[in-house]
Amino acid sequence: MKRWLGTLMGIGLVGLGYMAFEAKRNSVLTHELSFQKISKHSNGFTIYFISDVHARCISEEMLQSVGTCDLIIIGGDFTEKGVPLHRTEENIKRLKALCNQIYFVWGNNDLEVNTHLLVKLFNKYWITILDNQVSRIMVKNQFISLVGVNELQYPIDYYSFYKEIKQDDFVLLISHYPNVEDYLPLNHPFSLLLAGHTHGGQIRLGNFGLEERGSLKWKQQFASLVSNGYGTTLVPLRLGAPSETHLIEINKK
Repeated sequence: MKRWLGTLMGIGLVGLGYMAFEAKRNSVLTHELSFQKISKHSNGFTIYFISDVHARCISEEMLQSVGTCDLIIIGGDFTEKGVPLHRTEENIKRLKALCNQIYFVWGNNDLEVNTHLLVKLFNKYWITILDNQVSRIMVKNQFISLVGVNELQYPIDYYSFYKEIKQDDFVLLISHYPNVEDYLPLNHPFSLLLAGHTHGGQIRLGNFGLEERGSLKWKQQFASLVSNGYGTTLVPLRLGAPSETHLIEINKK
C-alpha cells in the first residue's frame, strides 16, 4: 500500500512540475499573414502581441529572440491585484527596449489595481491606451487604424469608429475579450482581431477545457488571433494551453 501511495505521490509531483513548466514557458509563436488591404507601396510590418502578463516578469531573453518589430500590442491584464508597481514598470522598460510604439487595451484584472497610477506609468513611457477609441498611424508606408474596445457590457458604437477610419487603412481590432466579435456589424472594416483573456482554458484535460484553446482562425471577413496569454490566474499552473506570445508578420496578399 505504501509503495502505491509513494508511486501516486511521485506521479503527482511530476505532473505538477510539468504544469509549472508549461506556465513559465517563454515562447514566441510566429504568424505570417497576408491581406489584400496592404498597400502596394508597403513591404509589410510586424506586430509583437503579448496578453495576460498578470504577475509574471517578462523574459528579456524571450524579447531578444523577437529581434525587431514595428509595434507592440498589449492585450490587457498587464498586471493584477498584488503585483508591485515596480515590477509592472520593469516589464514596460523591457518592452520599450524592443520597440517604442506600444499600444494597450484594458483587461478586467488591470482594473483591480490603482488605475490612476497605472495610467501615470503608461504616460511616463509614452504607451498609448486605446480606451474605446481609434489611433491612426503610419508604419512602413501603410496607414493602420488601431481600434481598441473595452468591456462589452454595453453596446459599442462601432459606427463612431468608422468616421476615423479611411478606406485604404489596414484596420486592426484589439480587445481583451475574444467575444468582441459576437458584437461586430456584418459589414465591419476589420482585417485582424487580437484578443486574450481566456488563457486557452489554462488547465485542459485533452480537448476539454473551461475555455477554448488559443488559436489563429480565418473567418469569412477577417483573421482572429486569440492568445493563451503569457501569465496565469488563480494558480501558477498550465496544462494543454502553454504560455505564449506572438510575432505577427503582415504582408500584402
